[in-house]
Amino acid sequence: VTGALVGGVAAALGAKIFGGDSKDVRNAAVGGAVAGGAIGGIDGYNKAKREQSANNELRAVQAAAADVRADNTRLQALIDSSSTVLAEGKTRLETLRKDVAAKRVSADQAAQARKREEANVDSMKKALAKAKETREQYAQSSAKFSGSPAEKRDLDAEITRMGQQVAALEKNISDYNQALIVSRA
Repeated sequence: VTGALVGGVAAALGAKIFGGDSKDVRNAAVGGAVAGGAIGGIDGYNKAKREQSANNELRAVQAAAADVRADNTRLQALIDSSSTVLAEGKTRLETLRKDVAAKRVSADQAAQARKREEANVDSMKKALAKAKETREQYAQSSAKFSGSPAEKRDLDAEITRMGQQVAALEKNISDYNQALIVSRA
């Protein structure tokens, strides 16, 4: 409506300034109104599409943050579980070390027990590799979003939290490996 009004007035004034009669002014006003309305409509459509795109982008960022948050919850449960497995494994390995020293357990029995503990470490390593891959995918996705830093704040915070959880899982694996080494001494 604004485009039509501006287009009509501008065209009518132009016709009047250039010496047009009332019929020329009227025709120019109608033509200007049609052209202005079309331009205004196109501009309005483009503006609406830009706003819709921005809203879609924001919703996508929010959805991605929710996905990372859900993965972080699962990863935290895995870390909690790995911490329990680590504590129990350390206890078993320390007992094994003492039993081997006291010759209550054969070398073959000790090797079998260590293999079970190594299987736990391997399982944790697989989970760690998947967590690192997931974190990297989320980081790449975040980099592709064109939103403002404020709009991406929650997503980036969740990705940072995932990085901290990956580090915690890495530490559990390192501690478990160290306990395996000590058990062989």
